[in-house]
Amino acid sequence: ITVKRIHDLRVALRRCRSLAGSLLLIDDYSGWKKLKRFGKRLFKSLAHLRDIHILIQWTKKLSAPNDSVRKKTLTFLRKREKEEIKRAYKGLRDFPWKKWGQLTQALAKRYVKIAPKTQTLERLALKQKEKVNFYHRMALKKQTPQAFHELRIQLKHFRYLVENFLTQRHALWGKDLKYLHDCLGEYHDLEVLKTTLQEFFASPPKGLNQWYLRIQKEQEKRLQAYKKRYNCLHG
Repeated sequence: ITVKRIHDLRVALRRCRSLAGSLLLIDDYSGWKKLKRFGKRLFKSLAHLRDIHILIQWTKKLSAPNDSVRKKTLTFLRKREKEEIKRAYKGLRDFPWKKWGQLTQALAKRYVKIAPKTQTLERLALKQKEKVNFYHRMALKKQTPQAFHELRIQLKHFRYLVENFLTQRHALWGKDLKYLHDCLGEYHDLEVLKTTLQEFFASPPKGLNQWYLRIQKEQEKRLQAYKKRYNCLHG
């Protein structure tokens, strides 16, 4: 199971669930709820493996091969990776692929019938844009990992609404929204790495404080890149 394949599958599932959640706002058909439920089950079985892969990448990127903290962290992560691969395989095996195919075919036909109503979602997307702006202001005020995480979630919802229902605006905003989302995503991944190190090393070894400084420096780069692009778009 490669990092790219896990990531691509999770993105596809997230988009399906996001699309279903949006369409539930204008169509209470039970099939949309089923799609979200099916997708969530598999999504969760892959989530931890994806996180482990990202942590391994960052651990290598932030250190030299002879770094003692790096060696111990990678050993720990590789062990967890084996456990999560088993979990991911089980999730893939147990997933009701036949029912998923039947459901998505039925929903495709359903979508054709309700497509004219999606204009309502354009207005909802613009409301979500205002919500993103609010969370942006709150994140800058609080300056906490949790606040930036909440902002990332709201930005993700807006990004998928634009991608799915505002075709013309997506042509203008798509690249910028992805860039902003990626900046906040990498900031969050680095925060997960820091938390993992704190949990793994009960007694901080020599050099661990340098790791925290490196992580903080990389996080600050992502936030500065995010702020610069955001200001350019709203300046």
